Amino acid sequence: MTELLFDDVKDFYSEYLLMNTKNRRVFSRNFSLRVLQLSQLEMVPEEKRDSDLYNMIEITAEVWAVIDSRYRSKKPLIVTISLKLEEIKNPPDLAHARIYDRILERCAPVLFSGKNFREDGARATKAAAKEIVSKR
Repeated sequence: MTELLFDDVKDFYSEYLLMNTKNRRVFSRNFSLRVLQLSQLEMVPEEKRDSDLYNMIEITAEVWAVIDSRYRSKKPLIVTISLKLEEIKNPPDLAHARIYDRILERCAPVLFSGKNFREDGARATKAAAKEIVSKR
């Protein structure tokens, strides 16, 4: 299970500011730490759960939980991913870097090259959609 940043804070989202502990003045509102607690997603209000951002976060949390659980327990992990090894070694951000590091530590990359069968399916779907739209 993922540990909470602070045990007494059960929010799914929190913002922390840098503050002088002596006079309790905030250093700057331009500098803050924003924490999205993926283990607390059930606390997201129902009206906000229909957003694309929430759905992406939910999927990311599930993927992270599986990878992190297998990593921490040192259990085998098989991952299929449509990224080149160079893309995995040079992630776009810290979140992807953490996931990719764990995958690379626990998995041996194997390249399967050849025809991408999904492209044919995508072409067929696009052609069918064009035909439906053109009939209207």
